[in-house]
Amino acid sequence: MPRCFLPSSVRAHSAAQPRVCHGAATRRRALGSRPGWSGTLQAFVPAALPPALLSLGQATPREHSRSGPTLVHRQGDLRSPADRLPRLWAPVRAKPVPPTRGPSGGPVPALKTRKGPAENSLIAWSAAVTTLDRPARTADAAVRDPSAAPERATPKQWLAVAAVSLGVFVVMTSEVLPVGLLTPISGELGVSEGTAGLMVTVPGLVAAAAAPLSIVLTRRLDRRLVLIALAVLVAGANLGAATATGFGPLLAARVLVGIAIGAFWAVAGGIALRLVPARDVPRATAAVYGGIGAATVLGVPAGTLIGDHFGWRAALVALMALALAATAAIALLVPRLPSHTSVSFASLPKLVRRNKAVRTGLALTFFIVTGHFIAYTFISPILQANGLPASQVSGLLLAFGAAALAATVASGSLIGRHLRGTLVALGVTMALGMALMAFAVGDLFSATAVLVLWGAGYGLVSPAVQTWYMNAAEPGEVEIATSLNTVMFNLSIAAGSFAGGFAVDRTGPTAVLWIGAVLLVPVVAIAARSARNARR
Repeated sequence: MPRCFLPSSVRAHSAAQPRVCHGAATRRRALGSRPGWSGTLQAFVPAALPPALLSLGQATPREHSRSGPTLVHRQGDLRSPADRLPRLWAPVRAKPVPPTRGPSGGPVPALKTRKGPAENSLIAWSAAVTTLDRPARTADAAVRDPSAAPERATPKQWLAVAAVSLGVFVVMTSEVLPVGLLTPISGELGVSEGTAGLMVTVPGLVAAAAAPLSIVLTRRLDRRLVLIALAVLVAGANLGAATATGFGPLLAARVLVGIAIGAFWAVAGGIALRLVPARDVPRATAAVYGGIGAATVLGVPAGTLIGDHFGWRAALVALMALALAATAAIALLVPRLPSHTSVSFASLPKLVRRNKAVRTGLALTFFIVTGHFIAYTFISPILQANGLPASQVSGLLLAFGAAALAATVASGSLIGRHLRGTLVALGVTMALGMALMAFAVGDLFSATAVLVLWGAGYGLVSPAVQTWYMNAAEPGEVEIATSLNTVMFNLSIAAGSFAGGFAVDRTGPTAVLWIGAVLLVPVVAIAARSARNARR
């Protein structure tokens, strides 16, 4: 063991106690290289500090390691009876303290005591030690000390997350269910499939406007009450669409769906931060956005199946009943969530102007969502144009949704470790799925495999993009960033479905697959460039 160098005043109190001292290499790792240092580093680390030092100085180890505790002292002249101590300790994170100031910032008081010179020297040394900054606990320390480990979510908190996820499922299903019902709706109401695509375009535009409006108008309201009101609005909008006698009244009901979609996403997007402790936020976020995967794996295929057997109006009535069930779940399981947001309309452009990461997130959202919905809105006509019968469409949508749900569930830990890599992967897989779908003609197996690839990529979109915004925004700006994401997400849905309808009416359904694949190329480029910048 290396030799320990201790001042005589300390040796007097610790001679009978064992001492642990670090070697030079360990001390260099703990203290680091400091400009202007010269000479040999010497560590003054008693293994068991005297009682006087513990009571007066309250010195604590800077960090714990396998080789023992290490004290890291401030650099400066210790003007005290212990001034013979060499000035070789420096903080890892600290501002220099004037040598004539004490622990509270005032002058160092005169030390008057009846004790001997060794005790006075020790008291002065311990007073200097009190200027140490206490470091935050490390993860390793929390593991070693169970009482320091972060709090885990309770079953009641996970039930609240499940209730919000059910609401997301209902909202998402309400938004995209017309994708599986375009053919029967356009046939009964006498409009083209491109025109029927407005049932997706109009809610997207309305939701883009409703998201920021809802954040500002409801900034003083309990978020739980806001979610309950929006779930009731979704139920009423679906009932209105189910009873519509023409395409005009149907679009009017879809406007109400758009209001509910925009407001619900703006509030629920970052609500996982308030429902569970910090260590469970990634899992809770993935669970909330699992409602999107569930909508694609269960909602749209089930609605399409009901529409095939009982008519498209019956599918919308069933969705209304599910929205009422979500309302009850949120009311019973989600706790009161007073608003913590003080936001105005000016906050939105300010955040965009000063936060480059938010601007990058908006670009990612636009290209991903536009590229997806320009093709996915017309997936039913695409599959039928490829020679597959209409009776197989619901099963293929089920395969797409199952892949999306599996990817969403598995994304929690993946996104936490490799967010930018996840964005690159989803862009590549979605683009490949769209491009390969153009060649899956008349073959059920190949169509299923391609849709699984496409769905797996899309299942990563919402949790990955939402995590990007949560990382980019300050804690008090999460709802603002979420509302911006909602605006761009729904504008992109509207843009994609409108452009897709225009292309389908003029060139046929297969062309939108290539357009969507091309729009996903910038996603890969932006995410890859961001990853390179992060490594620098």
